[in-house]
Amino acid sequence: MFTNMKSLLVLLLIVLKEVGPTAACSSSCSSRCWCDNRGLSSVPHYLPTTITHLYLYNNSITTLSQSDFFRYSSLTTISLTLNQISVINSGAFYNLASLSYLYLYNNQLTDIRADMFVGLDNLGYLYLYDNNIHSIEAGTFVNLSRLRTLQLHNNQLTSLTADMFKGLDNLEDLYLHENDISSIEAGALANLTKLRDLDLSHNNINTFPMEAA
Repeated sequence: MFTNMKSLLVLLLIVLKEVGPTAACSSSCSSRCWCDNRGLSSVPHYLPTTITHLYLYNNSITTLSQSDFFRYSSLTTISLTLNQISVINSGAFYNLASLSYLYLYNNQLTDIRADMFVGLDNLGYLYLYDNNIHSIEAGTFVNLSRLRTLQLHNNQLTSLTADMFKGLDNLEDLYLHENDISSIEAGALANLTKLRDLDLSHNNINTFPMEAA
């Protein structure tokens, strides 16, 4: 019996070692790689190319470059929450046609440009709240036709322009509360025909123009 117990303990130690924190963010991690809380300043390039979920929250990443995710073309979920990201270079998410969930909240983004989300043809959920976003370039979402949820609350947006949400024909949920929005241009929400939930609370909007929708 003692021998059997000893064998079980050895087996347990092996299992614990394999699923421990090192394996969670290394070349031996499975389809889900947990690289959170590691003080990383960039996206690791040593992970398996077949991973589908990559969790990088609570690190020290400031910039996303074009080469960061290129080798991980099977990704369906990326979490970059609680970093210090202020720069997303053109094509940073290129080659991620399978990506469905992108978490970028609690970072330091200020401007959203039209070239930031190129290649995310199947993105369904985009989380950009709790940043410092004050402008969104026209055409930014034009290729995100499958996006269903867009969360932009708790930023510094002051207006909704006519072309801001162009291309989001399947958007169902749009959260814009807790910004500084005071003006909404005509047609700003006109193409959002499938919208179910729109939150504009805690802004500076005195009147909602009928022509906006």
